[in-house]
Amino acid sequence: MIPFLNNIPLSDYCTYRSGGPAKQFLKPKNQQELTDAFRFAHQNNIPCLILGKGSNVLISDKGFDGLVIYTGDTLNEIRFNGNTVTAECGVLLHDLVAACVDKGLAGIEDLTLIPGTVGGAVRMNAGAFQQSFADHVFSVLSLTPDGKKMERTKAELCFGYRTSCFVKSPELILSATLDLVPGDRAALLQRVAEDQTKRKAKQPWDSACCGSVFKRPAGRFAGPLIEQCGLKGCRIGKAMVSPLHANFIVNEGGASSADIRNLIFHVQQTVQEKTGVLLEPEVLFIGEF
Repeated sequence: MIPFLNNIPLSDYCTYRSGGPAKQFLKPKNQQELTDAFRFAHQNNIPCLILGKGSNVLISDKGFDGLVIYTGDTLNEIRFNGNTVTAECGVLLHDLVAACVDKGLAGIEDLTLIPGTVGGAVRMNAGAFQQSFADHVFSVLSLTPDGKKMERTKAELCFGYRTSCFVKSPELILSATLDLVPGDRAALLQRVAEDQTKRKAKQPWDSACCGSVFKRPAGRFAGPLIEQCGLKGCRIGKAMVSPLHANFIVNEGGASSADIRNLIFHVQQTVQEKTGVLLEPEVLFIGEF
């Protein structure tokens, strides 16, 4: 018997700290329980949402009318074999970076402090500065809705800017294997420290937010576009465009998901009217708005 829980508030499981309850909820203890739950949902036509640390998502105030499988506290094994590392979907990206740097392995150090898990990093091809997660991916292991495991090489994963084949696929990401490059541990630690200092100075990492709200438009940057439209500090309810970085919308405390969504749309509309650029949200909207 799968130990599903009922009507669990999802505001406790996403970085925006907003959103309604999950009709059913599960923290799988291992890959087998994850497989059983995922297959159960498919066999019974139950909508299923895989949630890592809940960054990069905005969950409706009405919640999710289906099963939420939360991997953010489990499925977090990291295994090294020479220059390769395999990380389960629930591993925090920041923890994976730290573990690799500690081993003197280079290639993903600039991804430090990106909120979220390995599963999300694969799906959206997380990136920062001049690095992206896809750069050193060797293969990804995923699970089909009927419980079949699939392993794909990097060439089969259709990586692009903030996308992969999993964006339009019903499959669940189980783990990723990366082929990294030997580096100088001390130099890598210094680079991570410098990256963290830059991020903390320019981005509201101590606030409830999802990370970057909008994707980078071709040849431009979303933050400066939003700022030049005078939107820093703009508020709807308890949602605010961060005064620190305009491509971050923060929950000041008590913001509804509707507040946040409305502010996202207001920013999008204002920027298009004033600059002609239509910003594409990077954040995923979950449930009914």
